[in-house]
Amino acid sequence: MNYENYKKQLLQLLDEIHDQQEKHNAGHPAKVERRDLENTEEDDLTETEQGFRVHNILEDLNAKEKMVKEALERIEQKTFGICLNCHKKIEEKRLDAISYTKYCIECQTKLEEASE
Repeated sequence: MNYENYKKQLLQLLDEIHDQQEKHNAGHPAKVERRDLENTEEDDLTETEQGFRVHNILEDLNAKEKMVKEALERIEQKTFGICLNCHKKIEEKRLDAISYTKYCIECQTKLEEASE
């Protein structure tokens, strides 16, 4: 397994996540100082909805950032590509698709079924 390729891929993904976080933080309604005092109730609701959407996007980006950083740590610890549940090797095809995955496809499926 070529850890350097995965590390490079993960670092690139981390940069993309940081760019998206910065973009969404800059446009977050809570960060925008100017508020039109002549807003209608509908305008205020639209701004609130946008704020919730941005908040949800940022939460997703933060969660993904955490998973990518954990994957980079696993590369350093030489445990990358090993399922955290069953401790078997994760197929390279899966790692190629989702390089920050923690689980093999079998364990991921079981975890998803258990959470339903």
